[in-house]
Amino acid sequence: MKKISFTFLLVFLSNDVIAKKLRHSRDITLDYNIREVVRRILDVESTCQESCKYHMPAVKEVKILRHEKSEPNSFYIWTHIQSTIDSKYFSKISYVKNEDEIIITQKQVPKDKAKQLEKSSGLKSKPLFDRVKSKYRLHPRGERTFVMYDVELEYSGIFLNLASKKIKNGTLESMNKTLKNLSFVSETNKTFK
Repeated sequence: MKKISFTFLLVFLSNDVIAKKLRHSRDITLDYNIREVVRRILDVESTCQESCKYHMPAVKEVKILRHEKSEPNSFYIWTHIQSTIDSKYFSKISYVKNEDEIIITQKQVPKDKAKQLEKSSGLKSKPLFDRVKSKYRLHPRGERTFVMYDVELEYSGIFLNLASKKIKNGTLESMNKTLKNLSFVSETNKTFK
């Protein structure tokens, strides 16, 4: 009996080391020119769960770290997620304009960079996931824009592995809300296409 219990404990604890990966993609054509879509994506400080231009469940606050130096066409942000588990993390947003598309990427920064940003900003980092990356590929179609939107995340740990279905559903809800925000019509945040 002791051997079985010990084996079960080892298998259960090994889940803590196993990283799970999640990736979802969505495409949408928006009735806005590419400049307007870029403006909306980069308007990160106007996105939160209450009293913001763009509604996003669980996002308490997003701050652009204006004092932090980065490469051209990129900047750092800090995001505070207030849900079942409180999470705060830093990301780098970068954008590249090619001949026929614009690519905007948001990546959670590595731990060493997060420590540096904590010191320079006074904001705390307590990420829930090991890695988070979202990418928008924008293609102009006259006065419309075709958007390919991908989200990838990695997580590990017993509790997160047990919550895999909730994480998947939350990611899909967040993606749908993001695309709805990009489709936003009225400045009063009441009408959507």
